[in-house]
Parts: sequence; C-alpha cells; structure tokens
Amino acid sequence: MLSSLVRKAICLAMFFAFPQGLFAQSFVEVAEDVGIECSYVATNLMGGGLAWFDYNNDSLLDVYITCGHDMDRLYRNNGDGTFTDKSFSAEIWETDNRNTTGVVTGDINNDGYREIFVTTWNSGLSPTFKKNFLYLNNGDGSFTDITIAAGLLEQKFTMSATFVDVNLDGYLDIVTGNYIEDAGVIYDASNNPIGFSHECFSDDLYLNNGDLTFTLANEMYGIQNDGCTLALLATDFDRDGDQDLMFANDFGPWVIPNTLLRNNYPDSSWTDVSEETGADVQLYGMGWGHGDYDEDGFIDYYCTNLGRNVLLDNQGGQAFADSTTYCQVESEIFGGGLAAGWGACMFDYDNDSYLDLLVSNGKIDAVSWLANSTYQKNQLFRGSASGVFEDVTESELEENDMKSRGCAVADFNQDGALDFGVVNVYNLLSSSNDAFTLYQNQGEVGNYVAFQLKGVNCNADAFGAFVKVFAGNRVFSHEVTCGSSYASQNSSIVHVGLGSVDLVDSVIVYWPGQAAETFDYIQPNQLNYFVQDTATFIALPIDTIGVDTLIIDTLKIDTLITDTVPVDTIITQIANRRILALNAFIHPNPVKSEFNITCAIEVRSRVKISWKDQFGREAWAVHDAIRNKGVHEIKTPVPPHLAQGVYICEISTETESLMKRVVFSGD
Repeated sequence: MLSSLVRKAICLAMFFAFPQGLFAQSFVEVAEDVGIECSYVATNLMGGGLAWFDYNNDSLLDVYITCGHDMDRLYRNNGDGTFTDKSFSAEIWETDNRNTTGVVTGDINNDGYREIFVTTWNSGLSPTFKKNFLYLNNGDGSFTDITIAAGLLEQKFTMSATFVDVNLDGYLDIVTGNYIEDAGVIYDASNNPIGFSHECFSDDLYLNNGDLTFTLANEMYGIQNDGCTLALLATDFDRDGDQDLMFANDFGPWVIPNTLLRNNYPDSSWTDVSEETGADVQLYGMGWGHGDYDEDGFIDYYCTNLGRNVLLDNQGGQAFADSTTYCQVESEIFGGGLAAGWGACMFDYDNDSYLDLLVSNGKIDAVSWLANSTYQKNQLFRGSASGVFEDVTESELEENDMKSRGCAVADFNQDGALDFGVVNVYNLLSSSNDAFTLYQNQGEVGNYVAFQLKGVNCNADAFGAFVKVFAGNRVFSHEVTCGSSYASQNSSIVHVGLGSVDLVDSVIVYWPGQAAETFDYIQPNQLNYFVQDTATFIALPIDTIGVDTLIIDTLKIDTLITDTVPVDTIITQIANRRILALNAFIHPNPVKSEFNITCAIEVRSRVKISWKDQFGREAWAVHDAIRNKGVHEIKTPVPPHLAQGVYICEISTETESLMKRVVFSGD
C-alpha cells in the first residue's frame, strides 16, 4: 500500500502536470501536517471513532480519537491550524489496557466542562467484556476516571453511546448501544453458512442523579432493543420536544431490524414505533447521518449498510419514506463486491445552502454473499435544491484506499468551511497501517452562519435543542444532538450554509424542555454564542488582520471573552440580550423614522432607554422618566443626526432590564 507521503507526492505531480484549477479538490488530507498521528488498532476491524469538542474552554475544537488496543489520543487545538497531543497530561492512560471502540462527550454536571464517555469491548486479546470509561473533566486539562464511582458497572461489548436528557431534568443521561453477546451462525445441510442467529446484549440507559452518579434504568424506562446495535442516535424525530432513540442494528435481516423508540415524556417510558413508522429497515446497520435535507422542518436519517444504504425521508414525524434511489445515494457497489458503509454525516461542505452527505467506507471480512471490495473510497455526495445528490467524490476528495470507520465533521480552524476526520483501522494480522486522516476544506464556499448554544435551565450543552434559521425566504432546521455517524460525535456547533444570502432574518432556538427564544438580524460569516434565558448573544466575526477578537459584556454577567483564533479583529459586544421579566416589545425593526416600545412595568420605577453603538458608547438617549406600574407605549421619532446602522437598544428599570439589537435603516 502506498504511504501517505508517496500519495501526496503523486497528487502534487498530477497537480503540476495539468492546468492548475482543472482538478482542484475541496478537501486535502492534513493529519500528519497538523500534528495528528495515530491509528486504530483492532484484531476484528470493529470500531474506531472520534469526537470534536472543546475540552479546555478556549473556544477551539479539540479532538478525541479512540485507538482500539492502543492508548486513545486527545489532541488540543493550538489555534494556528495545528494540534498538540495532550493524551498523557489528560491522564487517559487506562485506555491503553482496553479495546476502545467509540466516544462521545457531554457536560454531566453542568459546570461548563465536558466529560468524555468511551465505549469498550475487552482487554488485549481476552474474550472477557469490560466496563466503559467515564472521564470527569477536572477543568485543568486533566481527567479522572469515575466509571465505578458513577455506577456505570455494566460489562458488555459496547459500540456506541449518546448523552441525552431523556427526562428533561437538565442533566445529561447516558444510553449505550451494545453489540453481540453470543455469536450464532445458521448452516445448511452441507455445513455452509446461510444466516445468523446472534444473541445481542441489551442496550442500557443510565439516568443522571445530578451528583456525578447514575442509576441503571432499563426496567424503569422500559428501554427495549433486542438487536445488535452498532450506532445510536438521540433525536426528536416527531418534533414533540423530547429526544427519541434510533438504533442501527447489524444483521437486521436475521436478528432484529433497526429500532425507533419514541420518548413518552413526561411518562417514564418508550414506545417502539419502528414498524408503524417504517423505520424498521432490515439491513446490516452501521451508522447514522441526519439532517433536514428537504427543508420541511423534520430531520431525515441516512443509515449505512453492508450493501445498499437507506435514506429515510421524515414525513412530518409520522412515518418515513425510502428516498434513497430518488436521491441517488444508494452507495451499494464497489468494484466486484458490496460497499461497506460505516460513518455518515450530513453537512454543507461548500456553504451553498444545501446539505451534502459524507459516507466513510471500508472493507470488513464477511461471508460470501456479503463479499465487499478490498479497496473502497470514502464518498461525498453534493446536495441540491431538488433533493437529488451528485456523487462528487472524484472531484472533491483525495484518493483513499484505507479501511475507514467512524467519521465526524467540524470547522476545526474556524474559517467557515467544514472539515472532517476519519478513523481508519490497522489490522494486527496484516501489514497495512492506516492512520487517522483529517480532511481540511480548502474549497470555494458561500456565506454561512454558525451558533454555539449554552443551556442554563436545560443541560449546559443544549443537547436536544432545535434551531430554525430564517434567511433568504427559506427556513433551515438543525438539531443539536450528541453522538451519531459510527462510534463518533460531530461538533455540536450548528453550521448553516447560506449560499449568496447575506442576512439572517431571525433565529428561533427551541431549548430542550424550555421556552423558545428568538434572535433577530444576525450577520453572516460569524460564530454566535447564544446563552439561554439571559439570553446572551455574542457575535465572533471572522478576522482579517491576525489579532484576537475581544468581546465586551456591557451587563457584566459574563467575563470578557477572547477569540483565540488569529483570524480577524473587530471589537464587538453583546448584540442581543433578553431578560423576559421586563416584558417589552420593540417595533418596527428595522426602524425607519419612528421608534416604538411597548413595555409592562411591574412597579413604579424610572425607565431608561438608550441606543448604543458597537463600542458600547451611547448614541442616543431615547427616554428617561418615572413611569407608574402598567403597560406603556413609548413612541419617539429618530433624530436626524443618527447614522444608519446597527445599534443596541438598552431598556432598564430599577429591577429589570432588556437589551436588543435594532437596525436603523432610515427613510
């Protein structure tokens, strides 16, 4: 097999042999160049995942990579496009004596730091199953193994997991997807294998007690999936405000097909709606990709397979239609055998406003009727307004003949173009050495907007939140969820490609178990932080002169925030904060000539209203007077000296306050 350096040399030679730009690819493999060097070592080629998250709260996305029999790796993002291996200082040494498979992250105690949950199989070549790992984030760059103290004592062949607040109490619970317990094969009279009769481990639900301990709640919640789970996804498929569970089950035609459990919150139970919704597809389910590719407000699901993959088009939260063939994303055949799909991600790689689809493929040894090609390319499908995808693998991805498994998406260098990592397996029984690959997006992209959510009255990661972005007379829907793909976790930053649209009309955030909030007139091409209920909205524009962006919180609720990515400097401030107790309404917005406020005053108080510029300086004192309790209409013409632009309107009484962005467009 060609080494990474040789492949790069060949690609470079081809680049200069042909007219430049003719074969320009969007994605370039850069793992070794940016400091990431590790392999997934496993004897049976199962597993291999990664998780994108910010473990040290420096506003940069780091990456955790499972390495099978080798020690896992945690790479810190340096903010300059490179990474540093912090595995030893992070104290995740125990993984060196365990066959790790997948990983997810989540803040289990809402202290602002994410914990790491690693799924495992066994130790070394021993057939004995082992416990998973739960690492508590100490907030100083290190982690503590609290698995036993937390009560996570099950020992199973665990392939996937997710953090999800199943009972909406504000604390993240854990669900694990478990695989084969006892293997069984069906033979014909000539002793030829013709099917499977595996016994599968039950999946587990651990309820968060709020004190760094968990309670195994399988019986209490009636969680039931008898399949051999390879991938697990927490998602609100019916948009009723709570997250449901989707299981991709291997050996579906023989054991149990894919399973969908509907969350019956506030009842502590689940209902199996697999058959009635059509989610019970019978395949060798490997991984999940998800997103609202047809913009109908409901999340759709793509399940990988050993053979034909399946795209389940969500029909209003009531049923699913198989849209795979119409959308041209079957990905069934490679060479003389089947395609073996593992990870899958729906994301907009070129920011043209249409979701694209990434599928990671890789050979797995199988019986004759499931024979799959030795060399299989990862695939990239470009989405369109019609819902039909185009296979752009050849034009956008470098050649790849590795045995790929988990994949996950993130904008690791915060340039507005989504990148992705892929775990490739190293087989102890062969001479191949397939290292982790990181594909940096260097293609031409359109406008975008991104959101990082912080829960206050819900879980801190806002897992389960649903976001609607209104822009260009279209509505883009995204769900903030935990693990997906195969044994992996995408960045939880919501990234929306906008194409040529240069203004976001508004964004609605449906916080899990809480009231929705609306944010207005958001500029594109920046990362925004939304903090629930306070509700802080901080905009981080993309830099141009290489100095950090400074964020000033004028209400002093948050400390100063520094964007540590050396790309563009604009001093800005909170663009929108609502303290709903004030109960004030500003209209119209944008403002033309007259400024109107309707506000309900709870007690007699002085009411102050002013407009401030982006530096926090007062541009216009609108109102300052004593007002009695009750509803007041305050109407004021905008003074002629005021320049057109964006301002912060601050309305305050002696006990309440509200800040909101207003756009003054003039006559």
